[in-house]
Amino acid sequence: MGSFLVIAVLAGVLVGIFASPPRAHAQQQFSDERIAFGGVDAESRAVRLVGDQLWVGGEFTIANNANQTTDLARSALAIFDMNSGDVLPVDHEPNGEVRDVESDDTSTVWVGGDFTEIAGHNVAYLAAFDAVSGELIERFDLNLDGAVYDLHYTNDWLYVGGIFRMANGEEIDRLLRVDPRSGDIDPTFRPNPNAAVRSIDTVDDRVY
Repeated sequence: MGSFLVIAVLAGVLVGIFASPPRAHAQQQFSDERIAFGGVDAESRAVRLVGDQLWVGGEFTIANNANQTTDLARSALAIFDMNSGDVLPVDHEPNGEVRDVESDDTSTVWVGGDFTEIAGHNVAYLAAFDAVSGELIERFDLNLDGAVYDLHYTNDWLYVGGIFRMANGEEIDRLLRVDPRSGDIDPTFRPNPNAAVRSIDTVDDRVY
């Protein structure tokens, strides 16, 4: 690989030494044809495709089917059928904004944001759901004291970024990684950035 250089990321916090990233191949031809699909009545902040479902998070209160004539109450989180564009019947009802949605693409979907209740449970800022049924996975247990802004799953770890200062009773600032099944914190990962973490990515064993 090429020569190493230092990159300051995550709101100006120096988090590592990285090699040159691989070359990207961007799509160059697009169609402007609109495909019939449902929507929401206010800002969406996160979109994640999981199988044939599209999970959408934000600060909206209404979601629409593809015909745009059916209003369904969906507070901050809605799931759409990718085949029809319609809203699925699962309603998690978070009591605050959803800022990010992440998945392992097979079994689990994680939802992070400003909420303190979701799916009828007192679960604050981060929750895990079964990717097929949409039911809350109660064995995933991570207690945070502040909002989650970004989630990133890779190499059997879930990275969590936001404005929290405590996690499971420990002082951990704004960025951590956890076991994606249990929520147990990795004690060896302690970057402790001094400002909010709003986006995370990884290449191999490097965290950006």
